Amino acid sequence: MALTIEKLCTYVDALELVAGDGGETVRCVCAVEGMRSAALAERDCLVLPLCSDEVQLAELLRGLSVSAVLLEQTYINDELLALCRRQKMAVLRYSGTAEEIEQKCRFWLEEEAQQESFAVLIVQAAMSFPVNSKIYQTLQHMYPMEQFCLTGIELRAADGRQLPQLRCSELLQQLRYETRRSEVPIIWLRKDNIIYGLFGCPDEQARSMVEKIVHGAPEEQFRIAVSRTVQSPEELPTLSRHVRLMLKLLWSDQTIGTVCSYRDLGMYQILLSIDDPEAMRQLYEKTLAPLVHYDEENGTDYVGLLQCYLRHDAGVSATAAALFLHRNSVNYKLNRIQEILGCSLSRQTVRSQLLVAFMIRDLL
Repeated sequence: MALTIEKLCTYVDALELVAGDGGETVRCVCAVEGMRSAALAERDCLVLPLCSDEVQLAELLRGLSVSAVLLEQTYINDELLALCRRQKMAVLRYSGTAEEIEQKCRFWLEEEAQQESFAVLIVQAAMSFPVNSKIYQTLQHMYPMEQFCLTGIELRAADGRQLPQLRCSELLQQLRYETRRSEVPIIWLRKDNIIYGLFGCPDEQARSMVEKIVHGAPEEQFRIAVSRTVQSPEELPTLSRHVRLMLKLLWSDQTIGTVCSYRDLGMYQILLSIDDPEAMRQLYEKTLAPLVHYDEENGTDYVGLLQCYLRHDAGVSATAAALFLHRNSVNYKLNRIQEILGCSLSRQTVRSQLLVAFMIRDLL
């Protein structure tokens, strides 16, 4: 929860907004006195330049790329304000000493940061198991939300490996920065290499917002899962489980795409609603698992052929064309599959069970 400049000015009487709309957000305050320290300032930082003259100050401002700067009245003029506007930085005028103003701003920014950290801890706990309803009330007081949806973002390197922790942290900060001025309440957090966003809006709106940001990630693969919209944060454990399984599904089934909403899952919605994963596993073990084990032991790919056959509505010709095989080869392999599984693929009920088993395999 970054603090807006407008809100910071209400907390610190010695501040006055001179340039900017007040909607700029900041998370920290720091004093800089040279180009080296200016280059280290983060984008959502409130900077207090320490300069001896206007020339040095102008040079320092040109090297900054931050939300806002704190300036003494003696340094403020039309030329300097124009420079700050070009740099897209808000300008705050302050009275008193630089040390006093920095201390006051830091106090309120730290207060805001503690609230955000507390909210993240609540969401993390709620995603794992239901927590006391009073805690949820506290969360809704801090982030006014009448409806909720949970998004999960998982990025991997071009070769499919997990990204380093530092890169994940950078992405988390980028998401926070890109949505800093959003009217939608959002709580961002990272857990088990997945970046979660709890949005106080319908799932379609949350999906649109996340896609616009993540699609620009260079040289990386990504998957985005968006939960259904609920009215109470008490459903967070269920939403969290759904999002994790949806991400697993997105990585395993390339036909789905890179982004998936709960509303798009079709039959998978029923499987996700099963609270007992063991029930799904038992169905999988009784139907598809023997064929999977056979392939592993004999180096065959009967599972791939069966999946293609089922996806083509049990059409032998369509399966043969898709796999570049002769019809006789497909029929021979289908007969071997029936022998291994001990069933008849001509029966609709058998094919339906196997389709479900393939879906379960994607989620296990």
